Amino acid sequence: MEWFKSQLGQSDKVMEEWHEGVEFYRVYASGFIEQVGYVTPHYNWTDVTFRKAFTNIPYVNVSHNLKSDASFGSLGGYNPMNITTTGFRFWSLQDSVIHGSFFYACGY
Repeated sequence: MEWFKSQLGQSDKVMEEWHEGVEFYRVYASGFIEQVGYVTPHYNWTDVTFRKAFTNIPYVNVSHNLKSDASFGSLGGYNPMNITTTGFRFWSLQDSVIHGSFFYACGY
């Protein structure tokens, strides 16, 4: 319990940071990295390269910015695949269905 009390008010300091538009990455003193990126729709396989490479395979989540009148059954199969320390691949939906896709990646 004393250790937890000693951690109150302590934070993992941001050591490096980059921003451009809605995209960014942050590298923390612990080595933890988080990144957010945007991919325009084009109804094809999309290879995404991280702006900052990870040391280990990161966690990646892709979120599609759906248009209000979009109607289709499932987003299954549109999840990130082939995740490496430098990027991943996913199927980008067409621009009649989405405005674009955001990804969030984090890890060490």
